[in-house]
Amino acid sequence: MMMTKKYNFSHYKSHLPLAVLKQCLLLLLALFALLVLALFKASASVIEVLPKLEQMIENQQIMQSHDNQVQLGPVIDMITKKQYREAITLLLPLQQQNPGNKNLCYLLGLSYVGQENWQKADTVTRACIEIDNKWPQIYSLRALVLSALGRNKAALQQYNFVIALTPKVPGAYLQRAKFLYANRKNDPQALNKAMNDIAKYLQLNGNAASSHGLLGLVYLALNQPEPAKKYLLKTIKAQPDNLVILSKLLPLYYQQGQVRQAHTLLLASGKSFNKLDKEKHSQFKFLQAKHAIAAKETARVAGYFQAALKLKPEHVAARKAYIHWLDKQERLPETIPLVKQGLAFAPEDSYFISYLAWALADEGTDLAQAQSWLDKAKVLTPENVFLSDTQAWLHVRQGNYQQALKHIQPSISYAPQVPEIAYHLGVIHYKLGEKNKAIEYLQLSLKLPESFNGRTQARALLKNLYQLN
Repeated sequence: MMMTKKYNFSHYKSHLPLAVLKQCLLLLLALFALLVLALFKASASVIEVLPKLEQMIENQQIMQSHDNQVQLGPVIDMITKKQYREAITLLLPLQQQNPGNKNLCYLLGLSYVGQENWQKADTVTRACIEIDNKWPQIYSLRALVLSALGRNKAALQQYNFVIALTPKVPGAYLQRAKFLYANRKNDPQALNKAMNDIAKYLQLNGNAASSHGLLGLVYLALNQPEPAKKYLLKTIKAQPDNLVILSKLLPLYYQQGQVRQAHTLLLASGKSFNKLDKEKHSQFKFLQAKHAIAAKETARVAGYFQAALKLKPEHVAARKAYIHWLDKQERLPETIPLVKQGLAFAPEDSYFISYLAWALADEGTDLAQAQSWLDKAKVLTPENVFLSDTQAWLHVRQGNYQQALKHIQPSISYAPQVPEIAYHLGVIHYKLGEKNKAIEYLQLSLKLPESFNGRTQARALLKNLYQLN
C-alpha cells in the first residue's frame, strides 16, 4: 500500500511495550549494520559505519497497550538470541490467529530479515504496512529489505516516509544518511545529501559522537583525508574495537608516513576485543598483515595472513590480499592452493577465477586447465582487458609467439603502469627476434617501482640481451 498526501504524519501509536520495542529496534539496527557491511564488500573492505544509532523512539511518546493478550517475551528472547527459525515457528500461528496485530507482523518480518530471507521479509513488511501505514518502525525495517533486494529507489522512499512521520527525531536522518552513503555509487549527489542529513541530525541535538564514524567515511569518499582522519580517529578513540573503521583510518597514517602512530592505534585496538570472536580476531590479523607491509616488516607478513585465514578461512578480502602480496614477492606457486581454497568459498568470484588462469599459465604445468579457467573468466568479465595478457602468455608457453603478439594488443596501453604486461611484451618480442623492442619493454618493466612476479626473469633476460648487443 503506497502512502499518499492524505495521511496525517503528525502522530502515531505503538502497542509494543517500551522495553520490548527498544529491544526490537536495537536488533533492527544491528541487522542494518550487517546489511551495510554487505553493501561495502564490493569495494574490498567492510565498513561498520556507527556503533549505535539514535533509537527511533527518541523524544517520542510511546503508548502502551494493556489489553494486548499476545505474550511477546519468548519471541523477543529467541530473536535476540538469533534463533530465527524457532521464532518464526511460534509467530506464524499467532499471526494467523491475530491477523491485525502489527507487532506480530513486525516481529515476523524481523525474523525473516535475520534469516536473510528477503523475499518473505518483503511480503511480510508489505502486509504490516497494510495494518498500520503510519508506523515508522515498519518503514525502517522495510527499507532494509528493499536495500537487500537491490530496490534502492524504493528503499530510499521508505526512509523518506520515516522522516515524514518523525520529522523531529534525529535518528531518522542519520539512518537515511547511512543509506545514502552506502548507495553513493548510484547517486552522484548521495554524499552531499548524506552531509545534509548529518547536519540536520546534529541540528536536532542528535548525539554528535554517533555521527563521527559516518562523517569520517563521507569525507573519505569525498577525497578529503584530513577531516576524514579527524572524525575516524574520534570514532576509534571511543570504540577501539571497531576494526572496520580502523581499517579505513590506518591507510591515512601510512600515506603520511606515520607508521608508528598507526602501530599505536593497532596495539590499542588489539587489547579491546574478545579474542574468542574469531571473525574479529581474523580481521585484526588481517590489519596486522597490512601494517607489516606498510612498515616493511616482510618477515612478519605471511604469518599474519595465515593466522587471519586460519581463524576465518572464508575471509575473502584477506585471502585476496595475501595472494596479491605473494605474487609481488614472486612466490607464485604458493598462490595456487590459496586461490583454489578461495573458490571453494566463492566459486563464481571473478578475481579468483582470472587469477587461477594466470597462475596456471605462468606455472606452465597444466596449460589446458589454465585455458579452461581463462575461458570461464572471459564469460564472467568480458570487459577485463587484462585477460588478453593472460591469453597471450598462454600462447607464449605453447610457443605460439605470433598469436601471443596478436592477443596482447588490448593490454599494450597498460604496459607503462603494469610491469607484468611490459615484461610479457619484452619476452614476446625477444622470441620473435625483435631484440630492440624486447629491450625497450624489459627496461620499462624494471623501471616501474612496483615489484611483480617475473621481475627476476626480466632482469636476467635484459642482462642477456645487453651481452648479445
